[in-house]
Amino acid sequence: MLSASLLFTEGDADFAYGCAGEMVKRHTPRDAGTLRGRLACNWLMDTIASQGADVRRERFRVDTPKGEREMANLSCSCRTNPEDGWGVLLSHYDTKPG
Repeated sequence: MLSASLLFTEGDADFAYGCAGEMVKRHTPRDAGTLRGRLACNWLMDTIASQGADVRRERFRVDTPKGEREMANLSCSCRTNPEDGWGVLLSHYDTKPG
């Protein structure tokens, strides 16, 4: 059961859709562990933080078929309703090579 009421206006939905489209346009491909992946990560952090959310990056290293790569996960906490608690957003933003 969802503990917080997710209140999104039509304007919120338009903003989110526009951001997703802008990220695809600016940052494709964005393979994990590459410069373009890091640029996409930075863009996401800046865009989400500009809306007042708390965004955190967790960096880690992974062995891949192309060698060791630095990866990152983002987590975002944002207010969903002033009377409720905080919502947490987790998403996969990178693309698969090829």
